[in-house]
Amino acid sequence: VTRWSRVRLPNGQIARSRWKESTKPLSKLRTSRNVSVNCNGTTKFAEVHFYLLYMVRGVRKALAVVSFYGDYHRQLYEDSSKMYVTMQHLGNSGVQVIEIESIRSAVTIAP
Repeated sequence: VTRWSRVRLPNGQIARSRWKESTKPLSKLRTSRNVSVNCNGTTKFAEVHFYLLYMVRGVRKALAVVSFYGDYHRQLYEDSSKMYVTMQHLGNSGVQVIEIESIRSAVTIAP
């Protein structure tokens, strides 16, 4: 297993991770550790803990350990011209391993 802190997405964005971002002072913090993820055709949002390479039956897999956010308030999303959402971070109960290919983009999620 090889762990790393950031990845370049196909759209050119750099998605970072909590692993390195949590050690930085607030003045140097970037907000690109949150991502939108394609989950079976549905868009979900998650915070990336870290990225890793893992060998599965002799094939290297690029994976991410993430904490998902809960479902967003759909009516507020529609009323805001699909520009604003509110959701709750699920913490440790929402931790999953996903394939990096399922990450669509880096997103800003304000506390």
